[in-house]
Amino acid sequence: MKKSKLRIYLLLVPCMLLIIAGELIFLDIRGTVGSLSMDTVQGEPFRAMNLSDGTYEKILKEAERTGEEPEELLAVSMVLHRFSLTPFRVESGGRYRRAKKLLLAYRENAYNQLLEAYRSVWQGTENFPVAKSVRLSEDFSYEDSWMQKRSYAGKRNHEGCDVFGTVQKPGYYPVLSVSSGYVEQIGWLTLGGYRIGIRSDTGGYFYYAHLSSYGRDFTVGERIWAGEVLGYMGDTGYGEEGTAGKFPPHLHFGIYISGKESAEISVNPYPILRYLEKNVRKFAF
Repeated sequence: MKKSKLRIYLLLVPCMLLIIAGELIFLDIRGTVGSLSMDTVQGEPFRAMNLSDGTYEKILKEAERTGEEPEELLAVSMVLHRFSLTPFRVESGGRYRRAKKLLLAYRENAYNQLLEAYRSVWQGTENFPVAKSVRLSEDFSYEDSWMQKRSYAGKRNHEGCDVFGTVQKPGYYPVLSVSSGYVEQIGWLTLGGYRIGIRSDTGGYFYYAHLSSYGRDFTVGERIWAGEVLGYMGDTGYGEEGTAGKFPPHLHFGIYISGKESAEISVNPYPILRYLEKNVRKFAF
């Protein structure tokens, strides 16, 4: 009799441990989900876009395998891992389903806002914003300079990434729209020089600055297609209209989403550039 009871206890212990572990995981997921709010997209953890190289590619593969939307996998995984993600942290199984269910049950508005923010940044991006020449073997250089300190026209933070080409010549490299959308802003800015801003079909605002010239005479509201030439890499800006040559030719590339009261919020374009670098278009020039 005692041996039978002992066997029962030995069988029950692993079951109890599994139940306890499951409850702890559930509580951890619920606690993480509970931290999401309507202010999340305003905060730096979201805006920093902390994805390591290869993460978005892994998300696309998981989306194809599971039938889930890539940006939903991204949003839920980011919430679960406190907005710092590597390919090994992409969630698509039981934790993903439980977290998504809790998000929709307890944080539906905040989750939908977060999902729309990720869609506006990632959906519809097709190509790198600068084209290469078919005649030369060359590379572009850029670094994660988002939110680095700048001093021209007062202390400020850098709201983008600067892309440099091997050929340091204004007007040499075509600048391309990374997504389809509409021209929202065009013309001279003291800091950005000749710039153009494209509102993508999914709501993101893509900003291209320091152009030497435009690809053609654009008008506000005009339709733009991914891969279309917007202008040419230059060195304009930091002064009144026509100022050029105060820095090496480069493209300042920025991404913004709509925030509270129509204010635009900058997000880090570096991970998007790393992803798009796998699709650099080549032109004959």
